Amino acid sequence: MKIARVEALHCDGGWRPWTFVRLETDGGLVGWGECSDNRSPHGIAGCVRDLADLLVGQDPRPVERLYWDMLRRVRQNSGGVSHKAIAGIELALWDIKAKALGVPVYELFGGPLRDRVRLYWSHCGTTRARMGTVLGTPPLRTYDDI
Repeated sequence: MKIARVEALHCDGGWRPWTFVRLETDGGLVGWGECSDNRSPHGIAGCVRDLADLLVGQDPRPVERLYWDMLRRVRQNSGGVSHKAIAGIELALWDIKAKALGVPVYELFGGPLRDRVRLYWSHCGTTRARMGTVLGTPPLRTYDDI
């Protein structure tokens, strides 16, 4: 199995752009990663393109080796968009590896830690209270409604 294609895709999230990395193997497996930045989505996409030549033709399964290869490539940059691009690519590599093994990604990290997670509002830039009319939800009455 080899990486055949690396691309960055953008979509409008309504209040900010979202950036996704799509990796495709020669066998047709597709891995997805997210690496958004509300100020420089095209900078991240440029970094993804710059790293693509390092990845195409490589086996996607040795994720940590590829991660360190990418870090060495951008070693003069101490963060910023290049590291966001690497994060998105790394997520897509883990996704492909899990799909190739026929397991959920969490199994690659030792399995689930819990079977339930309390739901919370995580829509950056706003609150459920302010979005009630958009969401079509009833007014908030208690803390648990948040």
